[in-house]
Amino acid sequence: MGKEQKYNLDHLAEFVAEDWKEAAIYWRKHIVPVQLLRDLAKNHSKEDAVRFFLASQPNTPSRIAVNLFKTNRPEILTLLAEHPGLPASLLLNAARHENTDVRLAVAGSSCISTPVALVLCKDPNVEVRTKLAGNPMISPRIQVALSKDPVSWIRAKLAENPKLDEEIQIVLSDDFDLIVHLAMLRAPKLSLQCQNIWGKRGSRAAQMILSNRKKIDPTLLETLSESSYIEVRLNLLKRQNLPEDFLKKMASMPEVELRKEIAKRNKLPLSIQRILAHDSEVSVRAALAENAALDDGIGRMLAEGLNNTTWSALVLNRGNLPVTWRYLIHHGTPELHKRLLIQAKLSASELSMLIEHCSEEVLYHLVFHKTRLKGISDAAIERLSQASSLSVRKMAARWKKTS
Repeated sequence: MGKEQKYNLDHLAEFVAEDWKEAAIYWRKHIVPVQLLRDLAKNHSKEDAVRFFLASQPNTPSRIAVNLFKTNRPEILTLLAEHPGLPASLLLNAARHENTDVRLAVAGSSCISTPVALVLCKDPNVEVRTKLAGNPMISPRIQVALSKDPVSWIRAKLAENPKLDEEIQIVLSDDFDLIVHLAMLRAPKLSLQCQNIWGKRGSRAAQMILSNRKKIDPTLLETLSESSYIEVRLNLLKRQNLPEDFLKKMASMPEVELRKEIAKRNKLPLSIQRILAHDSEVSVRAALAENAALDDGIGRMLAEGLNNTTWSALVLNRGNLPVTWRYLIHHGTPELHKRLLIQAKLSASELSMLIEHCSEEVLYHLVFHKTRLKGISDAAIERLSQASSLSVRKMAARWKKTS
């Protein structure tokens, strides 16, 4: 609609006649002048599209809204349920209307009052009461009434209400129906009091739901860390940015699965690495050895343990561990040297050291895997030149020609 047409009655009427829903959306954003609404009602009041449009506009004068209400047409009444200027007595009448769609509209209205909601609390239609339970504008008095509703999914819907009173949260979290109980624990705005109550005495399902919350209060984190269910504690370890004290506590737990999960964490603090490096369980030390966040000094300590499982895990580490690699080169087996050639990120100096110290059988793997010799030392080239394998000597010769 052009600027010159913006407040023109004829163009507005034409716009409404073509598509009253699109017109309603447009004018809710741009606010139609009240006088233009009066003129529209005066000159086009018998047209259905105009009636629907007027009923949908929040600034339609109350007198016009009342006249529209008197038509008793469900399509119009459902639109008027959101009208802020509709008298409370008429909204109350709408709450008792025989048409279910009208009562549903009233139940979800942001203009709902306690007397109107009290009527809808006793509505025989479950959908109406469910819609009412999810309305954030209902008062605590209505919330109390709905918390006693015999239908469990109505109570579950009430549990999802973003403005649920804290006392009602406590009531619903203790509901005998598991659906309601768990729905309350999933609520984004669940009070800290409720969280801590069920963090201490909740079932496995309840504690798992609490451990999955987007944000966990430090008190709840401490409570859940002492859960008797290992699944809950493992679930907590999936979270990023856990406090170091919490990780230290978990690293001292008797369950191997917990300690292994910590050993795999990204950006694992050095203090936790030191604890896990001395773990009695080799699988925990191996998990730490494979962690790309492993400190080079801790890696050297693990390598000094002379355990084949830990050595194999260290070789798989994608981090930068020059001190660890040097130790493995000096003390490792031929099999370990072969794996270092394939999997470890060796620098030119480390590769030179490996060539100088490895057995003859390892040298052939340089040819087989087409290892790049760029930057290796003269001593390493000399070792390759004197190898018993012809293919290794040819490799060294080619490198001498191109270097």
